[in-house]
Amino acid sequence: AHDIHIGFGQWMLVGVPMAVIFTVLAWLVLTTVFKPEIDEIPGGRELIREEIRKLGPWTRPQISVGIVFLAAALAWVFVPLVLDWTGSALAIHDAMVGIIAGVILFTVPANFKTGERLLDWKTANETPWDVLILFGGGLSLSAMFTQTGLSLWIGELAKGLGGLPTILLIFSVAALVLFLTEFTSNTATAATFLPIMGGVAIGIGLTAGGEQNVLLLTIPVALSATCAFMLPVATPPNAIAFGSGYVKINEMVKGGIWLNLIGLVLITIVTYLIAIPVFGMVL
Repeated sequence: AHDIHIGFGQWMLVGVPMAVIFTVLAWLVLTTVFKPEIDEIPGGRELIREEIRKLGPWTRPQISVGIVFLAAALAWVFVPLVLDWTGSALAIHDAMVGIIAGVILFTVPANFKTGERLLDWKTANETPWDVLILFGGGLSLSAMFTQTGLSLWIGELAKGLGGLPTILLIFSVAALVLFLTEFTSNTATAATFLPIMGGVAIGIGLTAGGEQNVLLLTIPVALSATCAFMLPVATPPNAIAFGSGYVKINEMVKGGIWLNLIGLVLITIVTYLIAIPVFGMVL
């Protein structure tokens, strides 16, 4: 809706440092809140070795899929960088890379004798289309916010926030989304708030320095929606951890509240210190 394209490489420059720092801090916090009673799981190493042995050597189809996946991942990251560096006018979007990888999987045989392919439609049809449709709906909603003028209307309502310091705006958006996500699906929360915050950014005048400045409020939304750790409903990984039966809700809240606070501070710092120069935002 705002004609802004974010490459995988750009997003990694923002996300990887945050992920590395967050992982270290999360380990320190969780081992402090839930003090381990043992230094290592008895027989754990042997169990892992045995499970790896049961898998056996890599098969030809597994190697083929791995090569296609690796090629697609490298293309997503490096193709935009190469095109920018060479000044090429060639337009290769992320979707094109994904489609090419998919076509290869549908085309390359997994078994030459039977003609079975690496990917068939029966398997592809098991893709969680509801999630993809939700994302697509969010993008469509964002476009309609702009085309109908709703973004401007929301922005007018939020004009009073324009006097706040930028870092406080980022912190407030991150806090709102992070704690709201505890009670709703993170995907739905992101799909709802991304267009809203785009409108707010326009209304309070952030885009005066360039259209890319909407990222000042939308990046905290995207990051915060995945950093909720207190309740099972917040994110699919939370639900999986709770569903294992080894973690109770009160334990999730006990450790999750600290992770939420760390995430809130990290998101604010990363957005302000890293995202702004990476995406060329002008304050």
